[in-house]
Amino acid sequence: MEKSILRTAEERLRVVEELCGAGFWHWERQDGKVTWSSGLYRLLGLDAAAIQPDLLFYESLVHPKDRLALEEQANLASDPHQRDRRFRIIRPDGQLRWLRSRAQTTFDRSGVIVRVVAVVSDVTDQHETQRRAANDRALLHALADLLHVSIWAGDDDGRLLDIISPREAGASARSAAANATWRDTIHPGDREPLARAWREAAARRDRYDFSPRLLMPDGSYRRLHVTGLPFDTASGSDPLWGGISSFHPGPAGKLQLETGDYELLSPTQVRACRALLDWSAETLASQAGISVSTVRRIENAAATRAQADSIRLVTLAFQQGGLAIWRNGDGRFCVSAP
Repeated sequence: MEKSILRTAEERLRVVEELCGAGFWHWERQDGKVTWSSGLYRLLGLDAAAIQPDLLFYESLVHPKDRLALEEQANLASDPHQRDRRFRIIRPDGQLRWLRSRAQTTFDRSGVIVRVVAVVSDVTDQHETQRRAANDRALLHALADLLHVSIWAGDDDGRLLDIISPREAGASARSAAANATWRDTIHPGDREPLARAWREAAARRDRYDFSPRLLMPDGSYRRLHVTGLPFDTASGSDPLWGGISSFHPGPAGKLQLETGDYELLSPTQVRACRALLDWSAETLASQAGISVSTVRRIENAAATRAQADSIRLVTLAFQQGGLAIWRNGDGRFCVSAP
């Protein structure tokens, strides 16, 4: 009867080990006996008929950089590192695998160790996944630094899930871009247009583009261009959004022009630029962060000094939309479509 129960228990242990990719070792202080399960032999790539269980031999399979510098089985079994240990092994066939070992120690009433039982599992795939994820994140950091952009991920509701900002960005800029309450830093005049643009992009499952003004810690506003696309997740759950954002130079995203240089695009050029992009006056107003009535005034009269800031924002919006705008040799502004 006892042998039958033992065989049943051993069979159940074998099934668990095979399903979980695990193995066990067991050490008894009283006689110093070490026991390995069949699952541990499989993990180590060893033949149970050819190798006697031995913790010193077990440790010899561990990568030199991960080995415990101990020379007695009792010390190896009871070492505190055995409680939860990750290490590499080099199997006899030369294959390198990552293992995780978690041990439970039993003490007698006087506090002396009686036995140690450890479960060992192969975590090579998990370690490789973590390594690739770390490499991918390091690459994103490098791209953020190289391109001077922040790389972000969000959900369909517009919640920011993750952001990687360039190290060269000032601390204040990173704080404004990454703050969990970043909506509170958006210029009041841009909040509803931004929300509307996001809802429209989410409904279309199409590209999102907007350039809200963000409040900086010093009280000034800088224009942040944000663009993104939806993507399907590997798990098949709801799609997420990924994109980039970057601050435009100067306060409130204004073009850096010489002092007094306010006569930028003429009314005719503004209308022509809008036609090239197939933008309505409302679209231009939204992209530039100004009112529709201001757009109408700009298109119907030569710029005044009072309208200089609005003209700069309109010019910047056209450039963000893909137009090339430059000053030629005689000082006039020229416009071309990509």
